[in-house]
Amino acid sequence: DFAAQHAGTAASFEAQHELALMEIHALRKVESGIARMEKILTDSAGWKGPAPDGLRLDLPNYVFVLALALADLERFERAEALLKPIAADEVGGPRTEQAKRLLERVQARKRLQIGLEMPDFVGPRHNGGGEWRLRDFLGKVVLVQFWATWSRPCAQEMPQIAALQQQLGGENFTVLGVSLDDDRREGRVRLDSYLETIGLDAPQVYEGKGWEGAIPQQFALRAIPANFLLDAQGVIRGRNLRGAELRAAVEALLPEQED
Repeated sequence: DFAAQHAGTAASFEAQHELALMEIHALRKVESGIARMEKILTDSAGWKGPAPDGLRLDLPNYVFVLALALADLERFERAEALLKPIAADEVGGPRTEQAKRLLERVQARKRLQIGLEMPDFVGPRHNGGGEWRLRDFLGKVVLVQFWATWSRPCAQEMPQIAALQQQLGGENFTVLGVSLDDDRREGRVRLDSYLETIGLDAPQVYEGKGWEGAIPQQFALRAIPANFLLDAQGVIRGRNLRGAELRAAVEALLPEQED
């Protein structure tokens, strides 16, 4: 009612945005929420002048907000369609550069859909002595697990990952961890101690740069824990699986044992 009464005002745009977020995240009315965001973009196209005091929405850049929401929902084509014209602007400037960065993130996430081959990556082993490369594990079922010791959700999940590795790890399956711990937080010390505590004996990549590491940047990660379950050919067969669902998915990919 408020948005309708004050249609066209800054307050109305902000109210519409909050309604869109509620519909997407709380009410699970994704189509309605995205349609509302699209309408904000259309209705605000003719809005001129500086933002009124108190307006949190940066309407000239609202296309970026919508593009990221679409990417979260894996509607990559529409997200790319919004960003490409801005990224291709020959005039350049901060907005063009921001569009280019966001377009790279959207395209990185587009390559991580189920049924596609996981892009290769390489990073230093957490205990020194060379590097781990994803493609070196071809022929095995692999769970690529992004995590960090400082993350409470990771702390709850990783003992289960350790148990999975202990029970199923071997010739046909392995966990490949990618730690987002940070040297500035004594990351290597904390990582070694935590791995010993939970009994996880599996390859771990450790760049020591947290979110700024090359690998989390490559995959445009926005939250951890995050995982990708790959078959023996390196194709993504599951994402962000947990508990019994994860174990069942791993077992389904393993070759049948002969009696």
